[in-house]
Formats: sequence, structure tokens, C-alpha cells
Amino acid sequence: MAWGHNYYGETTVPIGLSNVVAIAAGASHSLALKRDGTVVAWGNNDAGQTAVPVNLNNVVAIAAGYQHSLALKQDGTVVAWGTNNLGQTGVPPGLSNVVSIAAGGTRSLAIVQPLAFRPTTLSAKISGGILIFSWPAIPSRTYRPRYKSSLDETLWTDLPGDIAASNDTATASDPVSVTSRFYRLVLLP
Repeated sequence: MAWGHNYYGETTVPIGLSNVVAIAAGASHSLALKRDGTVVAWGNNDAGQTAVPVNLNNVVAIAAGYQHSLALKQDGTVVAWGTNNLGQTGVPPGLSNVVSIAAGGTRSLAIVQPLAFRPTTLSAKISGGILIFSWPAIPSRTYRPRYKSSLDETLWTDLPGDIAASNDTATASDPVSVTSRFYRLVLLP
């Protein structure tokens, strides 16, 4: 159901629209995200804001601005359409790992979550009494490996030496201990 100003048909919900899981309201257009990951748009289209790109699918979130629309895809990428007179649909090259989007007036926003904030599995092996572990890393970022001997402990102990990732994999080592150790990584600012 929609109500309010309807000069461009922005509150005239398309007949038969169903299975909607999210909605967004622009200045004079509206968007609906369907359960199947597709987007339906209606209202003013003078800048292409309701011309949903062909084959747009796997959408998990939508946003509507003044004369532009955004879609966040399941893979963390953003698709934008409509006017771009102030760069609002010019999605920055390489933008990825987006977890939330917003549009307002003549601007667009995205929250980006670096890969390092996603759960990371350490790959470990023992060689010559040394535990060597590696993980997916963000190049040029610095990590601090930490450990504790029990999950009941509250404090973590830093392994000596921070690890600066030179590529998309980083590696650290620790002598094998006679007691159990639980490890974690901290991404430094």
C-alpha cells in the first residue's frame, strides 16, 4: 500500500505486485524488491530512475534517491541507474564487499565491510616444531596475531611482530607449545 503525493504515479502500486520483501521511495518514484531478487519500479522516469536494468537479479537491498535508484547484489556489488548529473550513479570502480546502501537527494552511500572483518579460517601446519598458519589478507594491511591458552581466559597475548600483508595471503608462525593455544587475528587501523 502507498499513499501521499501521486503526481507521477509514485503511489500507484503496480497491479499484481506480490512477494515484496523491501521497498524504497525516491522523490517521485518507488521501488520494490521481490523475494526472488528482482526489482520493480514505478512513477516518474524522466531520468531513467524506473528503468530497471535488464537482467538485474540476485538483489538483496534497494535504495531510491531524487532521480536515481540503487540495488545491492548478493555478491556485494552495487548497480545504479537514473540521472548521473552529480555522480550519484557513477559507482566507484572496484567497489565490492558492500553490506548496505542508501540514496538521498543527489547522492549515494555504501557501507563496505573489508574481507578482514568476515570470519576468517586460519590454515595451519606444523614443520620442525613450528606452527605455521596463513589466512586470506588485504594487501598492505597489518595484522596482529594473538593467542590464549584457554577459551575461559579473558586476555589475549600478542605474538611478537605484526604481520604486514604484501599480497592476498599472510603468514605467521609460533613455536609449538605443550599447552593448547587458541589464535585470533586483529586487523590494525
